[in-house]
Amino acid sequence: MKIKDKLKISLLAALSIIMAIMLILDSKGVSQAVISCTGVCLNSLIPSLFGYMVLCTMLTQSGLGDLIFKPLWYIFRRVIRLDSRMFSVFMMSQIAGYPVGVRLISTLIAQNNNYNEISEKCSFFCYNSGPAFIVGMVGLTVYNSALAGMLIFISCLLSNFIMAIFFTRKFPQQRHVSRNSLELGVATVKSSLMSTGYALLAVCLSMILFNTVPELIRCVGYDMTDGKIINTILMSVWEVTNIKNSGALLPLPIAAALISFGGLCVIFQVITLCDHKLNVGKFIAARAVSALLSGGICFLLTAATGYSPAIQTGSIYTPGVLIQNPIAAVCILAMTFILLSYRKYPGGLTDKSRS
Repeated sequence: MKIKDKLKISLLAALSIIMAIMLILDSKGVSQAVISCTGVCLNSLIPSLFGYMVLCTMLTQSGLGDLIFKPLWYIFRRVIRLDSRMFSVFMMSQIAGYPVGVRLISTLIAQNNNYNEISEKCSFFCYNSGPAFIVGMVGLTVYNSALAGMLIFISCLLSNFIMAIFFTRKFPQQRHVSRNSLELGVATVKSSLMSTGYALLAVCLSMILFNTVPELIRCVGYDMTDGKIINTILMSVWEVTNIKNSGALLPLPIAAALISFGGLCVIFQVITLCDHKLNVGKFIAARAVSALLSGGICFLLTAATGYSPAIQTGSIYTPGVLIQNPIAAVCILAMTFILLSYRKYPGGLTDKSRS
């Protein structure tokens, strides 16, 4: 066994022991965190995602999505070199929520394995939070402004369009995929419901897992929800919904960048739901670039619209949180290390298991 592998195993073993001890010492707090997060899933996440996911899956499987977005495809096909079916997946992924894009790509691959050749690059930009979360939960709840939410959503949308133009520039010119008939029936509805149920279960369990970590950090004496901007950024990188839970008012471009990135919890969900080849390192790098684009676009939009609170938010407080309380940094770095060391292939194989 290589030294690198031994170090990785030793690190994971040490972290596992530490986590096990902390879970025992703070069993009551962790239980309350799980109950609270389960309530969020039942009262907010599932109601907001379920309808969109079922609808988008049915539209993709039946071919109706291809028909609906065909006029837009004719407009953008010269710059976004996708065929009409994948273009419809791209468009639906921009409004339906983070995990929807990867599930719809997998749905296309199940119908036609030829899509597997472009699936990985398409995953880089078929990824966005829905407008319900950005405008309703972030814009209105955090900034008390629907305009703030719309500026963030438009920034993320434009960033994904730029990413799509870049990553598809070497794709061959795509043509409209003709279909003999629409396939909308009981079997399609049943398949869409089962697929959505599996996806939502994975999403909810991932959120519950990731939301136990802030409780463990609190257990050792540091509150990451104290309203300090640096802590809000760290926790949003960990799990993006924390952007609305800490009480901190982030500058709008930073909020746009964080939402565009999605956080490690969402990336973990993507890995869990992905049925096609996906290099996680490349995916994280692509989303980091998209986050920078979103932040830059949002800055220009706020300047153009005169939305001053975004720019005039108080100065960023940067205490030595990573030095004084290293557990937060260790948790985030450890999960990033695990994700980056994992390259998913069809059937759940890693790159090493294939060799």
